Amino acid sequence: MMKSSTRPQTAPAASHTEDRSNIFQQRKKATKRRKPFAPSSSSTASEAANIQKSLHRTQTLLKNELERVSQVATAIEDDGKVLAETMTDQQQLNVSSAAKALTSLQRAQQREQRVLYASIILFYSAVFYILWCRLLIRIPFADRLPQLWQSLVQIMVSAVASAGSSVRS
Repeated sequence: MMKSSTRPQTAPAASHTEDRSNIFQQRKKATKRRKPFAPSSSSTASEAANIQKSLHRTQTLLKNELERVSQVATAIEDDGKVLAETMTDQQQLNVSSAAKALTSLQRAQQREQRVLYASIILFYSAVFYILWCRLLIRIPFADRLPQLWQSLVQIMVSAVASAGSSVRS
């Protein structure tokens, strides 16, 4: 059987409540025993000893709680510092890598746009040339059409080449 004065060390809140209830019960018992005007010296001495023991237990309990609170505060400060350092590191890394990714995407988009325009021009010029050859359409500037065709091909080749060089740089 366990005595009521023994308390577990892992639950300081429970022992605190037990101590408090013991103090109040002892005080009620002590006031019932005393005579109204003539307190006995033995009951006063035992009451003082009980109060002193209770105060010692309360003091020990308060020291333990203060140590625990200071350890928790230290842990919170350390965690706050670690989180702040991690946040600044992550912000710096994400910004630089995101900027590089956006720049490469913009260059790729410009290159694709130039290639698309060159493809459309080439397609329509091929359709026009086929229609001209098959249907024998007489155009007033037909004698200059091969020269126009060559200049068009040169323009498309230079556009594709400039798209390729802008992506590399």
